[in-house]
Amino acid sequence: MVWPGAKILQAAAAASPLANRLVFQSVLPLLLEQCLSNRTANQRRTLVEIFVGLFKVTIDNMDATQEHPVRSRQEELRAIFLAALNETPVELRQSALMALNGLFQLTTDSDWVSIAQRMATLSLAEEEPEVRRSLHILLSRFALSGSDQLRACFVEKGQTIIAGLGSSASVTYSLETVAALCCSPQVMKMLLVQLINILPSLSDRALVWKSVNSIVASALNPPDASTLGYLLESILPQLWSICSSEPFTVLEKESDLPMVSLLWSEIVRNAGVDECQKVLRLVTGECLLSGGDSPLWSAVLDPRCPPPKSRVLVVLTAVLGAIEPSVLSFDPARLLRSLLSVAFASDDPVTRESAAKCAASIVNKQASALKTVGELFDSVDSNVNQFAAWLWITKALVVGSSPECDRWISKVLSSLSNPLLASRAAEGFNLILETQPDALNKQCRCHVSLLYQQRFFLTTLQQLKAGFEQSPTELKTYYLRAVSSLLYHVPKSVVKRQLPTFVPMLLHSLTGSENDALWISSLRSLHDLVVETPDVVVNYVDSLLQTWLQLALYERSMKVRIAALQCLAAAATLPPITLLQHVPRVLRGLEPCLDDKKRLVRHEAVAARSEWCLLSTKK
Repeated sequence: MVWPGAKILQAAAAASPLANRLVFQSVLPLLLEQCLSNRTANQRRTLVEIFVGLFKVTIDNMDATQEHPVRSRQEELRAIFLAALNETPVELRQSALMALNGLFQLTTDSDWVSIAQRMATLSLAEEEPEVRRSLHILLSRFALSGSDQLRACFVEKGQTIIAGLGSSASVTYSLETVAALCCSPQVMKMLLVQLINILPSLSDRALVWKSVNSIVASALNPPDASTLGYLLESILPQLWSICSSEPFTVLEKESDLPMVSLLWSEIVRNAGVDECQKVLRLVTGECLLSGGDSPLWSAVLDPRCPPPKSRVLVVLTAVLGAIEPSVLSFDPARLLRSLLSVAFASDDPVTRESAAKCAASIVNKQASALKTVGELFDSVDSNVNQFAAWLWITKALVVGSSPECDRWISKVLSSLSNPLLASRAAEGFNLILETQPDALNKQCRCHVSLLYQQRFFLTTLQQLKAGFEQSPTELKTYYLRAVSSLLYHVPKSVVKRQLPTFVPMLLHSLTGSENDALWISSLRSLHDLVVETPDVVVNYVDSLLQTWLQLALYERSMKVRIAALQCLAAAATLPPITLLQHVPRVLRGLEPCLDDKKRLVRHEAVAARSEWCLLSTKK
C-alpha cells in the first residue's frame, strides 16, 4: 500500500502551490519520523524515493513568495540523505543523490558549499558507474546554480584535482569530476586552460584530450558569444602554443591525434568569418594569406620532416577543414603543391593522410583548386601514396557532387583490377562514403550535396558488376569489399531496388573457385542483406540455403564455417511460410556442424539449429 499512497500524495501536492504546502505540512513530520525508525535499507530507500517524487512536483508548483515547509526542516532532510550515501545498496545511494538534487533546487539560497565539496570528493572514489553518474548530475546542478560561493568552491576543487592528475590513482574518475564541475561557464573558463597546460607533462594524454573535447562540446551546445569568444581568444592560442612548440610531445602518440583534430574543428566550425581569419593567422602567421614564409611551416611542409613535428599539419588540416569557405580567398596553388608533395613522399602515414585530407578540404571549398591538384598526379597507377591522396580528392568531389568527379571515380574503379592498388581502392569506397567527424561534412561548412551517397552508389554499381564478372578470381574479393561498403552506407530503400544486381554477384562468388577471403566477404554482405532487407532476399532463399549449408562444412577455414552458420541463423528470421519446406533439410545439414572440432563453430551451429528448430514447431 505504500506506493499507491505515495502517488496520491504526489497528485495532491501537484494540484497548486497552496495544496503543495498543506501536503508537506501534514506528511513531512511523519516521513521524517519513519526515516529515523525504519532500520532496513529497502524501507529507507522507499521513503527516500517518496521524497524524490514529492520534491519533483514541488519544483514545478512552488510559490517563491511563500515560505515552504521544506525550508524549516532542510537540515534534517540533508542529514537523512547524506547518511544514506554511506549505505551499501547502489539503489539507495542513487535515490539519496536524486533527493539531494531535488532538495537543492528547493533551497538554493541555503549554504550547500560543504555538501558540494563532499560530493566532489565522493565522485573521485566512487566505483559504481550509476552512483558516479548521479553524483556528476548533482555536481552539474550545483555548478549551474549561479552561486558565487559554489563556483569558487568548484574552481578551487577542480584546480586541486588537475594538479594531481599525474599522481592520481584513477585519472578517469578525476577527469569526469572536472567535466561535471565545468558545466558552469565561469568554472569552465578557470579550469580548461589549466587542463590544457598540464597536457605536455603527462605521459598518457588520451583521457585528458577526451575530457577537454567533452567539456568544449558541452560548452558549445548551444554556442553563445561569450563562451565562443573565450575559446577562440584564450583556448586556441594556448592549444597552438603546446602543439607548435618543441619537442611536440602532445603530437607523439598517433591515437591522440584524432582528438586533437576534433577539438580544433569543434571550435573553429562555430566561428564567424572574422574569427576564422584570426584563427588562420594564429596558426599560419602570414605565410598563407600573403604568400610569405614561416620557419615552422617551411619545415612541416617539407616531405623529409620527421614526426612528431610533421604532425603539426593535423592542426592546419582541422582549421582549413572547418573555416568559412569565403576565408579561402588566397591563391591555394602553392599550398596545394606543398601538401601533395607531403602526401606523396612523407614517411609518416599520419602526416600523409593529414596532408591529403587538407588538400581535399581546399578542393571542396574552392572549386578552382582542382586544376592545380589534377596536374600533380603523375604516377597514380604505380604509386600507392599518390593513389591514397587521389581517394581523398575523389571524396571531396563526390561529397560536393562536382561535375569533374566522374574521371576521378573511374580511376578508383579501374584500380580494383590493379593488384598493386586493389586493396586500397576497395578501402577507398568506405572512405568516400563515410562521414568524417572533422572534415568534409556540413558542420565543417563544406559543400555537401544532397543524396551524394545514393548518387555515387548508382554511378558505380553497374561498373562494379561488370568489373567483378571480368576480373580474375584473386581480384574478385576487392570488388565485393567495395560492394559491402556500398551496402553499409547507402539507405536500404535504395539498395532494395538494386538487389537483383547484388545477389547474383554474391552467389556467384560463393560457387566459384575456393577463395576464403572472398567467401567471408560475400557471406557477411549476405548476412546484412538478410537482416535488413528480408522481404527481397526471400526470392533467393532456395539457392542461398543450399550454398550456406555447403560452406558450413567447409573444412579449410573456420571463419568461413562460422560466417555461413551466422547466415543460416539470420535466415530463420525470414517469413516462416517461405522456410517451412526447407526445415528438415536444414536441420539435417546442421547436424554434422554440432560435432565440429572447433568450439566456436559448434557454438554457432547450436544457435542456428535452435532457430530452425523453433521454426519446425510452427507447422
